Amino acid sequence: MPLVRVLALLVALAMAVGSAGLWIATPLAALWVGSRVQAATGSMGSALIVAFAVAAATAIALALALARLDQAYRALRGGRSALERMLVISAAIAVTGFTIWFFGFAGPGPLIAPR
Repeated sequence: MPLVRVLALLVALAMAVGSAGLWIATPLAALWVGSRVQAATGSMGSALIVAFAVAAATAIALALALARLDQAYRALRGGRSALERMLVISAAIAVTGFTIWFFGFAGPGPLIAPR
């Protein structure tokens, strides 16, 4: 296996991990930081603002990193991109997973479906 193909595979793997990170790491990081702020200050408003800022900053950072990885992948593979396909697949997996969790385990809540 030529070195270029191995490098392209490694870059594609990094893009796949980053794409999944947009749907997993970003919300988890925001919730964790927001919970720390709420515990430290007792203010739900501050916690929400900080959590939103962390989610936005994390998403922007991951998007910029994914764009750079896509440039490297295109250089290695002769102009072909895999980023859009990876983002669509990871979003579909995230929506499917959330739907299964919401309707299968968590439930829609008392306002939508009283128990």
